[in-house]
Parts: sequence; C-alpha cells; structure tokens
Amino acid sequence: MNPNPRTTYGVFEITRKVARRVQKEWEAVESPPRPPPRPPFLVPFAPPNLPPPPREKRPLAA
Repeated sequence: MNPNPRTTYGVFEITRKVARRVQKEWEAVESPPRPPPRPPFLVPFAPPNLPPPPREKRPLAA
C-alpha cells in the first residue's frame, strides 16, 4: 500500500486531465467543422405560364 495516497491520486488526476485535453484536440483534428448548410435552391425567375400544347382535333369514333 502507498503510505501517501494523495500523491498517486494527484498523478492520476493530471493524467486524466492531459488525456481529456489530448482527446479533445484529436477530435477537433479528426472532425473538422462542417460547412454551413446550403440555402435551398431558389429559382431566380419563375418559368413563364405557357398555355397547354394544342391537341389534335379528331372526329369522334362512331
């Protein structure tokens, strides 16, 4: 048993803090910030209102 338990606790505490900092740095390196989301595609002008195409006029079947 260790005669002074506080010493090892302090070492472990420092190790945990360093490990946490290193992990955060690695996470920042591994996953760069995402680019901002693109705005939805907006049509700068509306397509003209075209009339429906002309239909063939056929005589009705008898």
